[in-house]
Amino acid sequence: MLEQVKRMMAGARLKKLKAQAVQRNSAQNPLQKGAQCLLLFTLEDSGKTQAVNFLRKALVNEGMSVDLVGYAADLKKAESGGYDLVSMDDFNWLGKEESAYVRDMLQNPYDFLFHADGDSDVFVQYIVAASRAKTKVGIHQQGNELFYDLMVCQSVAHRKTLEDMFFYTQKMNKDK
Repeated sequence: MLEQVKRMMAGARLKKLKAQAVQRNSAQNPLQKGAQCLLLFTLEDSGKTQAVNFLRKALVNEGMSVDLVGYAADLKKAESGGYDLVSMDDFNWLGKEESAYVRDMLQNPYDFLFHADGDSDVFVQYIVAASRAKTKVGIHQQGNELFYDLMVCQSVAHRKTLEDMFFYTQKMNKDK
């Protein structure tokens, strides 16, 4: 019951953020050495985790600092694989961030936020919407277009989708 209330309240907070996000003021930062990136994904399977690690390595090889954060609906079943974990437990029953870690993550003005989910939990959507990242890149989700500066279409393979995300982010910044 509490889980349903938390989800409902987080959904209401997300709707409020959508109403406020009519116009994002994106800086469209160059993807360059020293850029600070947040790579956010939902823990699902080993194929997705491998694809996310591919994107992390590609960003690090370009000289960027990457904070890798995985969302797990149930932390008891989640295995950490070299990334930080967040869950529904990091939010109070009103759907507002409760943990200091999530609050700090939302307040950090990352140069880039890469969201590696095609369909995500309401709490992950809230993190994307509330983040102060200058440029947000993600997989296309109907209704969430206002939160992103660049969206790519979901491919059958996770890795191909994340390769496209990296490629078009580089392209967006070179054409500037």
